[in-house]
Amino acid sequence: MWKIEFDLLGMQEVLSLNCPRDPDPAYAYNETFARYYLLPFVAGVYAKSPDICLKNQVPHASFYKNVKVACAKETPDVTCHGYTSWDPVEQAIIITFQGTDGGFQMTDEILSFFVHKVAFFDDGYLFKYFNDAFFFLWNGGLEQQVRTLRYQYPDYKVYVTGHSLGAAIAAITASYLVKWNMWTGENVRLVTFGQPRTGDYDFATWHDATFPYSYRLVHQNDPVPHVPPRLGPDRVFHHRFEV
Repeated sequence: MWKIEFDLLGMQEVLSLNCPRDPDPAYAYNETFARYYLLPFVAGVYAKSPDICLKNQVPHASFYKNVKVACAKETPDVTCHGYTSWDPVEQAIIITFQGTDGGFQMTDEILSFFVHKVAFFDDGYLFKYFNDAFFFLWNGGLEQQVRTLRYQYPDYKVYVTGHSLGAAIAAITASYLVKWNMWTGENVRLVTFGQPRTGDYDFATWHDATFPYSYRLVHQNDPVPHVPPRLGPDRVFHHRFEV
């Protein structure tokens, strides 16, 4: 089923992402996995020490390293933060990202929505702030962490998660990991919390074709999943699936 929309010039567009679709039953949403497994990792990114949080909530998982960097050249005091861990029971490497840190960062994000997006290979466009934040983290230590864990545990899959800004970074991280042939889409589990719109329609359709296990958890009263708004010619879209 497809839905016809009209753009600002009154032109018709056929947009499949507007229509509901059930996920593959083999990759069905698991509430226990999201709420009782991954959510403690997200809580840990806000703790003074993720290690303590994991030991209390997911004792079979092990904290590896933090990565915290300035994620805007103009405001070096504004940081992005994430960490890596691994779990021999799940046989997974876990990458977790923190959400927006304070009013200055929120202002930077909002202003960035009016800046041109950046190309994601040949598969659409990403919002520049989110893409830049990923690369600041990746080049600031995350790459070394991920490659080290990948080398140590070559048969492990990867779970990527985050909240708010961190949710957008998580979606972008998962996308680059697949594009760089570090994991296949089938070996990635992406679960985000309160994710803003991260890219355009073409990126969303590529994402949906690539990741069979990808879920965005949202609260009905949270405004963040509704930004940036779908105004103007950019055609920003969420990828599937929303819970």
